[in-house]
Amino acid sequence: MLGVRTAGHRGLPGGGAGPARRRAGGCLTAVYNAANEEAAAAFLAGRISFPAIVRTIADVLADADEWAAEPATVDDVLDAQRWARERARRAVTQEVMPTR
Repeated sequence: MLGVRTAGHRGLPGGGAGPARRRAGGCLTAVYNAANEEAAAAFLAGRISFPAIVRTIADVLADADEWAAEPATVDDVLDAQRWARERARRAVTQEVMPTR
């Protein structure tokens, strides 16, 4: 019988830290999503490698402790997203694309 299993996060760069941080609450889901969008856009534009997407998100989340509090307003969430996008852009500029 054919079955489907989830791949899990062990052995992947970041070791599942992303899902754990997203579940942590506060504005961290918004931070994760914004960082993911910026990293994916950089990959699609050829500015970073595929594995660098995970590193970029991990770098952003590592610095995101200030956004762990529950947002009081929508502006708090928007501020978290703006911060995460800027932080992800900085992380992307520090990535070095491998030469072929």
